[in-house]
Amino acid sequence: KERLEQLASSLSGIAEVAILAGDVSAPGIAEQVVALAKKTFGRLDCLVNNAGSGKWAPVHETDDATLDEVIDISMKAPFRFCRAAIPAMGPGSAIINVGSVFGTLGGLDGGIYCAVKAGLVGLARSITRELGGRGITANVVAPGFIETDMTAVLPEDTRKTYQAAIPAGRFATPEEVAAAVR
Repeated sequence: KERLEQLASSLSGIAEVAILAGDVSAPGIAEQVVALAKKTFGRLDCLVNNAGSGKWAPVHETDDATLDEVIDISMKAPFRFCRAAIPAMGPGSAIINVGSVFGTLGGLDGGIYCAVKAGLVGLARSITRELGGRGITANVVAPGFIETDMTAVLPEDTRKTYQAAIPAGRFATPEEVAAAVR
């Protein structure tokens, strides 16, 4: 909640902001967020599904607790947010799922992470087929590694291995991904 309040404060005078801190995997949270958006702004034009779990493990080493966590955060939550948002959206509205390049390429020991990121592509394609005629679009932004708190804990040898495979030779910045989403 503190980070959201800091963000809202930094945007004061630039944009109207409403915050709601919660667990994206909790049933009912998506409906609360949509209700807050409608109450604050009168409508909902854009949904960005950006929450995710960065847990990696080979398929044969993934326990059920990890499986459930990654599916709940990275697949069920985006699905629930789409389901809640769509009735509030009109022509010109957009849904953006933040996936990963690993959803199409797979990743060494990526297992369930790669599977749910591929699932976001399928979700966006389904929404586009179902709602494109109503003027609602759905897309996926699929970056590789991003310099965030989540990737800061990667072992140095892992970081170097992945950086060597990136044409730019570095991880992307959050600002670069935000520009793609925008």
